[in-house]
Amino acid sequence: SSATTAADESTVTVTSEAVTAGGKTLSRPKYVISPTAAVTAATCRSTPQAKGCRVLEFVYASSTTAAGSALGDYKDQVKALKVWATDPGAAASTAETVALYAYEASGRLREAWDPRVSPALKTSYTYDSAGRVATFAEPGVLPWTFTYGKAGSTPTAGSDMLLKASRPGLRAGTNTPSGTAAVSVVYDVPLSGAKAPYRMDGEAVAAWAQDEAPTDATAVFPPDATPASHTGGDLNTGDYARATVTYIDADGAETNTAGPGGAITT
Repeated sequence: SSATTAADESTVTVTSEAVTAGGKTLSRPKYVISPTAAVTAATCRSTPQAKGCRVLEFVYASSTTAAGSALGDYKDQVKALKVWATDPGAAASTAETVALYAYEASGRLREAWDPRVSPALKTSYTYDSAGRVATFAEPGVLPWTFTYGKAGSTPTAGSDMLLKASRPGLRAGTNTPSGTAAVSVVYDVPLSGAKAPYRMDGEAVAAWAQDEAPTDATAVFPPDATPASHTGGDLNTGDYARATVTYIDADGAETNTAGPGGAITT
């Protein structure tokens, strides 16, 4: 199937394929086809090697090769991404692998890298006993460690909420680790009242003709401004001076952002 009509060559076309998982028939992306006047999306969907096609192909593993501590493929999960493109003067498009993925035996993603780069520069992930991402490491960058817990008292509050992302700091002018830099998240930031960083209730936003009033807010604090709590109601107005506060509506769409110092976008 396709996300657009084959006749519309001005938009990106996403083509999916059927797959059976857990006794259910689901669809997964197969091709993402760039619009071009040289060839139709329908042609590229059936023959990605056709001249003029520029296609991103998702390659799925046909079997699981990951076992024990050895990483590998995991059946029906993405093992590679390929780009089909036509070189200048060529008679057809050819495929080049631009991303590879390795999984552990449980099916969780552990490594991702671009095989065109040698030696391989891999982005890696580890997980805790609850299956949450524990660490995230990019090539040449000190790894992030994630801390989870419960904050706030809303019905959606639970123990899997991200509270902090931290990584080692560096001693000034050196590559020697020194201390820890942590970015903190605060949930249930008040929208009004004495403890709200900014008044953002319906009456307040109506003053600048904003139709959608926020219903929830979350704040992110930089390493040099660690909050005393991850629950917004526990903090005072002045505690948010260095934070970036994101406001969302009942549908989860962002309505406003308040930057450090109080500049509010609408």
